Amino acid sequence: MCFKCKTTPGSILYKGESMCKACSLRNVEYKCRVNLQNKIKITENDKVVVCLSGGMNSICLVNILY
Repeated sequence: MCFKCKTTPGSILYKGESMCKACSLRNVEYKCRVNLQNKIKITENDKVVVCLSGGMNSICLVNILY
């Protein structure tokens, strides 16, 4: 069982705890958003240029920024 939502079976391990896919994605998005706001100082209405290589990390970054 997912330790966050406690409703969906967990399929991903996070710090030794089972997490469902939806909670895992929300967790990654939250951590990226916090890091972008605190370390790079990007705010909600800023315009950002993103270069893509087509790799998995680039696609994930665009999905989080969009």
